Parts: sequence; structure tokens; C-alpha cells
Amino acid sequence: MNYIPKFLNAQPQFLWWDADEFIILIGGTLIGIIFDMRIICILSAFIAQKIYAKSKDHKQVGFLYHKLYSLGLLKSPKVPPAYIKLYIK
Repeated sequence: MNYIPKFLNAQPQFLWWDADEFIILIGGTLIGIIFDMRIICILSAFIAQKIYAKSKDHKQVGFLYHKLYSLGLLKSPKVPPAYIKLYIK
């Protein structure tokens, strides 16, 4: 049976996780394999995924991108830097 999403902009899912939450889990697992600390990294990735999912559920769409931009971690070519708060002509 094919999966039909409830909304057109719904993210793909793997089991019960959205794609972005699943990437956090896979990233933690891969880091654990690389540094030979599997259990610690998998548990920390699971905790990070839970924190991310909880914050994603209670915020507006695009909140993470806005937060990364305001911290200066995400750049946009069309928007001036976030540290400029006042424009004087």
C-alpha cells in the first residue's frame, strides 16, 4: 500500500520519525561508529532528537532556520546580516 500524506507539504517519514528527526538519529549513530562510542552517541542522539521534536512541535514552521540565522550560523544572500538591527539612510 502506498503512503498518502495528510498534507501536501508533509515531510517524508521513516517509521514514526520525520525525515529531519531521523537524520539526527543517523548522524549520532554514525559519529558513534566512527569514534567507537556507540552507546553514548546513540543515547545522546536520541535525547537530541527528542528535544528537537519537542521544540519543533511547539514552534512555528521555519523556527529553526530563523534561530540559526539570528545566531549567525546560517547565511542568506538576499537578507542583510542578523547583527544589523537598525538601518539609517
